[in-house]
Amino acid sequence: MRRRSWFLAALSLTLTLAGCLRGDLIVNGGTGSNASGTGSNSGPPVSSSGVIAVGTISRFGSVIVNGVEYSSSGANITVDGLSNGSETALQLGMVVTVQGTMNSGSTTNGTAASITYRPVLRGAADGAPSVSGNTGTFTIHGLIVQTDETTLFDNTQGLAAIVAGTVVEVSGYRDASGSIRATRVAQTTSGNGEAVQGSISGVTGTTFQIGSLTVNYASATRTNIPAGGLINGLIVQVTSAAAPQSGVLLASSVSVQATGVNASDGAQAQLEGVVDGLSGSSFKLNGQGVSVSTTTTFLNGSSSGLFNGQLVQVVGTLRGGVVLASSVRFVPSADSFLSTAVTAVNTNNSSVTVFGVPGIVANVDRFTTFGDTSSSKARPFNLNNLTTGDHVTIQGVHTATNTLSATRLLRTDPGSQVLLKGTVDSAAVPTLTILGINSGSDSSTVFLDSNGNALTQLQFFSQVAPGSIVAVEGTFSGTAIAATQVRFGP
Repeated sequence: MRRRSWFLAALSLTLTLAGCLRGDLIVNGGTGSNASGTGSNSGPPVSSSGVIAVGTISRFGSVIVNGVEYSSSGANITVDGLSNGSETALQLGMVVTVQGTMNSGSTTNGTAASITYRPVLRGAADGAPSVSGNTGTFTIHGLIVQTDETTLFDNTQGLAAIVAGTVVEVSGYRDASGSIRATRVAQTTSGNGEAVQGSISGVTGTTFQIGSLTVNYASATRTNIPAGGLINGLIVQVTSAAAPQSGVLLASSVSVQATGVNASDGAQAQLEGVVDGLSGSSFKLNGQGVSVSTTTTFLNGSSSGLFNGQLVQVVGTLRGGVVLASSVRFVPSADSFLSTAVTAVNTNNSSVTVFGVPGIVANVDRFTTFGDTSSSKARPFNLNNLTTGDHVTIQGVHTATNTLSATRLLRTDPGSQVLLKGTVDSAAVPTLTILGINSGSDSSTVFLDSNGNALTQLQFFSQVAPGSIVAVEGTFSGTAIAATQVRFGP
């Protein structure tokens, strides 16, 4: 039991975002695989000189979505259907739709006219998550929610806090199967009602299905319903005042969602989502058609690396209902995870050093998710607010012996131990080196395989090799880690 608890705690440490609950208006937006799902079909379309963005909030100081900083001072912020909200209602990890304009001559700064969020799912978990490596899966009303190292949680326990009956709000993207790839999971209460978004099937005059969930919409308020009524395949947003009874959700409202961006020909589109319907040089992202060509720039990959289910960010121009992609960025998956104190901050080259000197250097850029989840909860928060001794959790991609490209950097409250997970450089009893940092072990160190089964020290070192993925928990002396537990990855 202790081994599973440690594993869930370590996994949660890499997945967790500490924050406030619904009382502080933590709310989450989401998109479906065949619709924007964030309210982008409301209001007038973005003009040909404007920009529409769908993506995850990664930073504040204005609002940063898909690496672009949008000034939000004059924006109409709509949160779960309530307009004229405050930017403080927005949280890291929310999927939102931004409508506005890009600043003249800039590709990284714009001005938001509106920012809209809607939940992709809110309700009670059917049971505890199943966990495999860095991923976890749980269901709400039979609808599958998938979490990974990119998912942000609003509590320090992460997946370990979810049991049968735990009420959560989920923000994220739907894949072709209807499963939700969660970008944020926030605990809430049943008093906030139910919310479900997805493609409908089995439509009758009073009911339809979303996955295995039956929705009774006979008495619901209906919005954006086609003249002929609801039909199979439409994407809808459903709310309900109460949880399902006997497998049936009694809808309070049903709103049909757009299947593409709400913008005029010539508008710029900046979209994040899961690739679906890939065929030749075309695919769909949140239901919006995208076309790539020989002039498309690919970042972190190439055109041959595209596949259905892949998380990407696309920038392009809307022409004839299709986004002609000027760039496609493959959103990288972190392979290294750190939780420790800051050794040094270099604002000139946008980097943070941890684990002493030379230590491990984490480089941050405009795509890095960056925030303060400590008890201070500073906002906005950037490198200028980070100081030596602050405790941080960092996820990133290993680029050199002791260097990471940080995908996420969060300031947190300090823990009693440090965590280092990454690629092994070398190993010989009793020491292993990961990302240039030595970790020593002794007879008190607990060794585990990737399934949480106990190993002896000699068994572990007979199996480990350069390139192995290993997680080490322990105390840092300033030069090395004294390991209390060592576990094989992933």
